Amino acid sequence: MMELVIENLTKDYGDTRALDSVSVTLGPGHILALVGPNGSGKSTLIKIVATIFPKSSGSVMLDGTDVFEIEPAELARCVGYVPQFFSYTKYSTVFEMVLLGRRPHIRWSVTEEELARVQDALDALDIGHLAGKYVDELSGGERQKVFIARAIAQDPGLFLLDEPTASLDIRHQIEVMELMQKVARIKGSAVLVAVHDLNLAFRFADSVLMICEGRMAGYGSPAEVLTPEQIEKVYGIESEVVTTGRGSFILPLRAKRGVAGETSGR
Repeated sequence: MMELVIENLTKDYGDTRALDSVSVTLGPGHILALVGPNGSGKSTLIKIVATIFPKSSGSVMLDGTDVFEIEPAELARCVGYVPQFFSYTKYSTVFEMVLLGRRPHIRWSVTEEELARVQDALDALDIGHLAGKYVDELSGGERQKVFIARAIAQDPGLFLLDEPTASLDIRHQIEVMELMQKVARIKGSAVLVAVHDLNLAFRFADSVLMICEGRMAGYGSPAEVLTPEQIEKVYGIESEVVTTGRGSFILPLRAKRGVAGETSGR
């Protein structure tokens, strides 16, 4: 179980400020959703936490240690990263690809226990029947689930998921978010996930960080952050929060001209 503490995180690309003084805390067993328009800095934030991008200033601490000072082998054992865009070896099978998630834990040879963990991860995403297929034979949604399964097999204390539901249909979006919620609750893992669907954030996240043009536009519980006023300010759309006997959800109504726009490069 791990705690992630980000304080005054800033990232510059030349004269462009991609992130500006972002501060959040993510504790064990909790899900923090990153939301915001395209190019707002969500992927940049996740990649800095994963140490793929360097930071310009501020701190990113994992259990009290700067993530950039953690040995790569140790970081691979405790942080599971699922990118928005992923590369893979053309002739790798699904089982082999998910087995790579266990690589940081394997010392000499692959044991039956390691193989069982891989199978459990495949079954958790309902893709056990794809184990013998080559990854390049799969649909985009199936490949997305393979990489999520690889992170599950890794059994990290912190998950970093960059739009993991982007290629999935609505049923599989719900299944993936339900699974990550279960992993957080049962295993005590912390989950940092970027999503575009505000209703997924509203339903499954414990807290939400809304980013606009690299700055914090809102941070707190879903009900505190995902308000019609805040959504209009950041996204430029009118919306309502509708409450039913099964809970609350966000109903987008119409776009407003000249209110919010997209940025690029983040």
